[in-house]
Amino acid sequence: MLKLVLIELVIVLIAYIIGNVSPATLIASAEGIDIKELGSGNPGTTNVLRTLGPKAAIVTLIIDVGKGYIATRLGYDLMIFVINAFAVSQGVIYIEHIYLISAWCALAVVVGHCWPAVLKFKGGKGVATAFGAILASNWKLAFFCILIFIMVVAISRFVSLGSIMAALSYVVLYMKDAVELAKSIEVEGANYDYYLQASVRFWIRTVPYIIIVIIIVARHKENIKRLFRGEENRLNIKIDF
Repeated sequence: MLKLVLIELVIVLIAYIIGNVSPATLIASAEGIDIKELGSGNPGTTNVLRTLGPKAAIVTLIIDVGKGYIATRLGYDLMIFVINAFAVSQGVIYIEHIYLISAWCALAVVVGHCWPAVLKFKGGKGVATAFGAILASNWKLAFFCILIFIMVVAISRFVSLGSIMAALSYVVLYMKDAVELAKSIEVEGANYDYYLQASVRFWIRTVPYIIIVIIIVARHKENIKRLFRGEENRLNIKIDF
């Protein structure tokens, strides 16, 4: 069991390392520029779009989303391999580890993006990477979140507001799905202890996604202040390829 836990920690660490990859920083460096000196200084898609143009922004977005997806999916696939290697695939607790570690990998890759060790723990806001992680875990919820993001940005022209609303919507949609799923599951002969353990395992793998949403909202605190003051910049980019 201890060996299994150590392996799981290594998998989560790999996800954090993947999160350290910063396409915005690399693209700016290729131009001989420090991304921290451009616009808001944030190494994310919006700042790259405003300062380096749409082509660089698209590359940044694809890589940031991709690393969230890859890290989360990698956690899932590696855990399947590990569980099979340990020959403990029987038993719901061990199977549950697959979803549990995948969820914590999702959190780790977002943390790696927001606080990358290679950039002295000064990273982006984690929106695109979080979207990639959600896409890997539940593409339907990811679709609704991106739909909400697009609608809010289209109406308000505030990317920050769209990001915050999409993140908060994810929590509501996730919990709605979770409650409906719980109501539909009834195990014959299961006692109180079974459902208690199932509940604990559910929350252990749910907490990482709630933390991700908290991180995204917290990383937008300055944007929130500017929104209330009416000082937030609206998205007004002319796309010219």
